[in-house]
Amino acid sequence: MATNQSDQTPPAKEPSSRSQEQTAAMGVVLERTGLLLAGLGFALLAVKVTRVSHLNSATSLALLESAGPLDVVIGSFVAHLPLVVFVISLTVTWWVAGSFVSLRAASAGHMGAAGVLLFALLLLPWPFLLVLLVVGTFRFQRSRSIDAVIDTAAARRKRRGYIVLASVAAIVLIADSSMWLPPEILETGEGTVVGYALSEPSNSGAWIVLLKHDTREIVHLRQSDVETRHACRLAGESRLELEGFPSLLQLALREDADLPEPLCEE
Repeated sequence: MATNQSDQTPPAKEPSSRSQEQTAAMGVVLERTGLLLAGLGFALLAVKVTRVSHLNSATSLALLESAGPLDVVIGSFVAHLPLVVFVISLTVTWWVAGSFVSLRAASAGHMGAAGVLLFALLLLPWPFLLVLLVVGTFRFQRSRSIDAVIDTAAARRKRRGYIVLASVAAIVLIADSSMWLPPEILETGEGTVVGYALSEPSNSGAWIVLLKHDTREIVHLRQSDVETRHACRLAGESRLELEGFPSLLQLALREDADLPEPLCEE
């Protein structure tokens, strides 16, 4: 008796319910992460332009119109990059050093933390690295004196809390009243102006849109009226600049760590 060949063919395996749940959970995590990043970006944008304009709504709108929201967010982040990286690295170091006690295997979080710390090693001035080393050693010794913590839902919520804490701290540090553009000294026939160029002219007859440093007033200067202009550095500005303390990358490349810009003097 001939056997039906189609009866011998095994049925196609369907994805397990566990994999479907993991895929759905990953989609929810990505969606929530996107919403969180969008919310943080909007909060940074709103607080930054408001503080830079000294709570002047007209100046805030003019800043957004001249610079653009994306330039404000990216410029603010880059202007405070060493300090932001230090705060994030400090949080990551605290978590990683505390998780070594109960570590069974390296997770994706540990791989991401290793990338952050490697970036910090290449970018941060070496005094910051000493602080990270001291904090990491203290955290590791403190974790060894307590019982090992099992990776539970509570532990995962604590890790997410660390991420939220680092994000909020970074936003607070970035959204200060300092401008994200470098200050410049512009010499004109009517005197000297210290400010930030929001928009550059396309030709010598066009206008430079400038935010004055002292009054936070937006003015327009014709390009042909500007005799000289050069970047400068504000005395006592809030950005954390460690002059003379290079990073490991600068030491390896033998780069000068001194700040080249002169002080702004009107």
